[in-house]
Amino acid sequence: MYSVDLAPLSLDQFSAFQDWYVKDLAFGTRPFVFPHPITRQPGAWKIVKADPPYRVTKSGMIAAGSDRRRVNLSFSIMSQPHDLMTSLFSGGRAGILIEDFNPANRRLFADAAGLVPALLPGGGVGRVRRRTGTVDAIQTVTASRPILIKWPKGGRRNLLNLNTFSAAISPGENMPPQFGGFNFSRAGGTVLTFVGRGEQNGLPYIDFRISGDPVTTSFCTVSTVQRFSATLGRPSVSSGYIKVPTGAGIARATVSTGQHLGAAFVRYVDTEVVLGTPEAERYVCRSELGGGADSFSMVWRFFGTAVGTPVDAVVRLALPQFEFSSEVSPAQLVTSANEITEPGVPDVWHLASGALPVMLPLGEYGRAFVNYLGALTVDSVTNPSDALLTARLSRALLRQGAFTPVEEARIRQAWGGGLP
Repeated sequence: MYSVDLAPLSLDQFSAFQDWYVKDLAFGTRPFVFPHPITRQPGAWKIVKADPPYRVTKSGMIAAGSDRRRVNLSFSIMSQPHDLMTSLFSGGRAGILIEDFNPANRRLFADAAGLVPALLPGGGVGRVRRRTGTVDAIQTVTASRPILIKWPKGGRRNLLNLNTFSAAISPGENMPPQFGGFNFSRAGGTVLTFVGRGEQNGLPYIDFRISGDPVTTSFCTVSTVQRFSATLGRPSVSSGYIKVPTGAGIARATVSTGQHLGAAFVRYVDTEVVLGTPEAERYVCRSELGGGADSFSMVWRFFGTAVGTPVDAVVRLALPQFEFSSEVSPAQLVTSANEITEPGVPDVWHLASGALPVMLPLGEYGRAFVNYLGALTVDSVTNPSDALLTARLSRALLRQGAFTPVEEARIRQAWGGGLP
């Protein structure tokens, strides 16, 4: 317990204190955020119940000859053991608080009834049990259920600086034989043209178009080779990303990785790419290096259904990741697009690619959510059922009634660090 003295206060300042005490603190029954008197760290506090709850004494005039007075104000405060977020629901106000999406906390379920736990990355989530509040988040439509994702803090990234997609080229130009560290080749009857470039999930990419009437079923190959000073037995990882956003004529695609010693193959892995998935990402090579391999290669091949079948498709190709897991910058282990881990970096469990409806009465609600990178948003909404349709949630809060400035400060204190 600590004593707080506010002196001197003008009468306007004293009136503001009274309004805060009556309205925001509900006559001292609600906690508030206040710096610790010694450590100065923000915390939850309440004014100690007393009669009177605070003491006021006269402090004289503001200035000689003025009729405006100053007052001294004093009261006692006590720290609160309960956390700041659950106190937002005092008085039984409707809403939901979701502190995290880690399946180890047993609040995630694959079904809407909450009978089957959701445990693995890539699985759908039908119900999220609230930590506190009045409702759970429930998705009864299987196809609309968000996907559980495990990524390392900081998100997906390409550890090696392979981004040479900055070379000058304009949309509509033919793709050169070498571009961005890649070799491009095509079958007769086809043309490869540049469409654009950007970044997705932390990976630089280019879009290019394959069009024409190919004379062979394998009508396009894109390859790259990266060399390292390798040592026998060092673990290696490589992953690639490919997507066909628009168009037709590509029946299937493969991605292959090779480990090489000079010009000779040490190991080669060929993987079918599942086209039509949101992100056809494959973690294609995790074995120990053998025979003193000194380089990696990655090759994408695109196939049609038959010779002469027209093709007109835009392909998105991201830079591959090649590295050794024992490097100073640890490897990101890409088991799938939904499961990526990194040694020594915390996992961030989050939801994406779906909706989490909540059944609450219409009206104004305070909302706060944290995305997978730790960015916090605090705002208000009037349609609570659709309030959690935000991309890549790692935390979420919905509470009946807009947040007061004090409550927003409480939320920013508790979640200002971002990730769970």
